[in-house]
Amino acid sequence: MLLAVANSAKSLQQVYSLHLCVARSEAPRSDTISATMKLTRRTSTILLVIGLYMLLTWGFRVFTWIEEFQAGALVAPGVHFTLVVVGLAIGVYLTYLGFKGRGAASRSS
Repeated sequence: MLLAVANSAKSLQQVYSLHLCVARSEAPRSDTISATMKLTRRTSTILLVIGLYMLLTWGFRVFTWIEEFQAGALVAPGVHFTLVVVGLAIGVYLTYLGFKGRGAASRSS
């Protein structure tokens, strides 16, 4: 059953692949149908602001997590640590996309 799910996900990925190109357009692969999205300056700015906001809020939560962990008051430290790492990773990626998109938008203008 697990193999059937993996095979169907792989076939869906080949049919519905979507590539996010920030700096420049890429030529689509010949074996798949793909759509290329370009980020506008406005979208890049929104991504940048959301990414910086996430880094700021999750950065403060790291200090809260450390204090609660040292005090022994944290119920599930592994779960909370995972949430912090995932939140920071998303914030870093959105900030990266925002900076790359703004740079590409200013070069193309």
